[in-house]
Amino acid sequence: MPYYDDLYLDVVISKTGLEIYDRDELDEAHANGTVSDVLYQIAIDTAENLMDEIRNGKNKYMNMDFENLLNMIKS
Repeated sequence: MPYYDDLYLDVVISKTGLEIYDRDELDEAHANGTVSDVLYQIAIDTAENLMDEIRNGKNKYMNMDFENLLNMIKS
C-alpha cells in the first residue's frame, strides 16, 4: 500500500477511505516543545495538501502504475 510519512502524521488510504493517523502524536510533540509552531503547521498543511492531491487524482505517485512505482523504488 503506498503511503507518505510526514512529521508524525501518516496519510493512509484504506478500504474506509483517506485518513490521517497519529495526529495525537503530533499534537503531543507540539505541546511538549519537540515540534515548533512552524513545523506543526507545515506537517498539517502538507498532510492536507497530499490528501487533496489524492482526492483530485493529481498525486504523481498514486497515478503511477505498479511496475513504474517498483522501478522508482529500486533506483
